[in-house]
Amino acid sequence: MFQKYIRKIITSVLLLLIGVMCTRSVALAIGIAPSMINFDNMRNGQKQAVEMTLMRTDPTGAVNFNISVSGEAAQFIDLPANSFYLSADAKNGKYTFYINPVGASNGLHTANLLFVGSSGDVKKGETGSVMKIGVGARVNFTITENQIKNYTISNVYLATVEEGGAPFLNFYINNSGNVEVRPDKINYKVQDVTDGANFKTGQILADEMNFTPPWESSGKNYAALKEPMPIGVYKVSADFYDNNNIKQSFEDLNLQVVPKGTLKQSGEFISFKLNGDKFSNNDLLKFEAVANSSGEATIEPVLYIEIKLNGKTIDLIKSDKKSIPGDQRANFVVTHRLSADGDYEADAYFEYGFQQTEHKKINFSIGNFEMEKKSGQNLINNFTISKNMVSTGISVMVVVLIAVIGWFIKKRYF
Repeated sequence: MFQKYIRKIITSVLLLLIGVMCTRSVALAIGIAPSMINFDNMRNGQKQAVEMTLMRTDPTGAVNFNISVSGEAAQFIDLPANSFYLSADAKNGKYTFYINPVGASNGLHTANLLFVGSSGDVKKGETGSVMKIGVGARVNFTITENQIKNYTISNVYLATVEEGGAPFLNFYINNSGNVEVRPDKINYKVQDVTDGANFKTGQILADEMNFTPPWESSGKNYAALKEPMPIGVYKVSADFYDNNNIKQSFEDLNLQVVPKGTLKQSGEFISFKLNGDKFSNNDLLKFEAVANSSGEATIEPVLYIEIKLNGKTIDLIKSDKKSIPGDQRANFVVTHRLSADGDYEADAYFEYGFQQTEHKKINFSIGNFEMEKKSGQNLINNFTISKNMVSTGISVMVVVLIAVIGWFIKKRYF
C-alpha cells in the first residue's frame, strides 16, 4: 500500500516538472519571417534590402540577440548592426539587412543568418544568462549578367470621382525581374453604360507613370485619364503595352462620376428597431431607424427596408427623404402591415446620393398569437387545478399515515 502511494507521488512530481518545462519552452518559442529568402537574377552592384520580422506569442522578458552570418555568400551580406533587442513586452520586432553582391560569380549563392539571444532580465546591449534561444533564416540568390524584364499587372480599378475631376486608373505591378519597369503606354476607352454610342478614347504615355524597382510590388501606380467625364456610370477598357505589344488587357472596369460635394458626404446607420417580435395578422409594424451625417456636407438619406420571407424579398418599403446637416442625426419611422403567417426578416439600409450605408436586420414573426396565448392560459389553469388536486391527495395521505403510526404506537406500547 505504501509503495502504491510513493508511485503516485513520483508520477505527480514528474508530470508537474514536464508541465513547467513545456510551458517554459512555449513561452520562449521564437519565430522569424521570412525564414527562406530568394532572389533570382541579381546583378553585381545591385544592393537589395531585406526586412525580417522576429515574433513570439508570449513575451516573458527582454531578449538581446547576437546576429551572425555564415556560408559561402556571407561576404555579400551587409549587417547594419550585429545585435537586435526585443523588449520585455514586445511580441515582434523588425530587422533589416542587405544583399550586396560585388564581384560575385554567375550562379547560385547561399548564406545563413542566425539570431542567438538570451532571455530573462536583460537590458539593451547586455547578454542574459537565463536561457539561450535562437532562430535562423536562409538566403539564396542567383547572379546573372543579363538584364531581365519580367512583371505583371493586376488590381486595375478606377475610383469614383466628382464632376469636373479627372478619373485615375489605378493598378498594381509585381516586378520579378532585375530592372525597374513601367508600361510603355496605356490605351483606354470610356463608354456610357446607358448609351453605347457615347464613348471616348485616350492614351497614357510612359512618362506619366512611375517606375517599379526590381523585386518589388507596388500598388501606388496610377495614371490620369485625359478628360473629365459628365455625371454618370461608365465602363472602361484598358490595354497595357510593353515593347509595342499588348502585355495585358482589362475589360468592364467600373467608373462612377458623381455631383460635386458628394464625396464629402458621409452617412452612418446608427440604430434600427421594431415595436415587438411577435405580431398577429395585420398588426401595425412600426420600424424606427436613426441616421447620422458624419461628414462635412449635408446628406439626404432615404431609409429602405426589404421584407423577406424564406430568404426571398417579398416587399420593399421606404421612408421620405430627410436633409441632415454635417455632424447631426435624424430619426426615421416607417409603418407596415403583413397578413400572411411566417417568420420574417427586415433588412434595412440608407441610401444618400450615390452611396449606401451598412445593413441592419431584425427578425420577427406573424401568426395567431392571441389563440396561442389563450391556449397557454388554459394550460396554466389546468396545471393549477391538477396541482391543487395533488396537494389535496398528499394531505389525505399524510393524515392516513399519521393515523396508522398512532395506531401502531398505541398497539405496541399501551
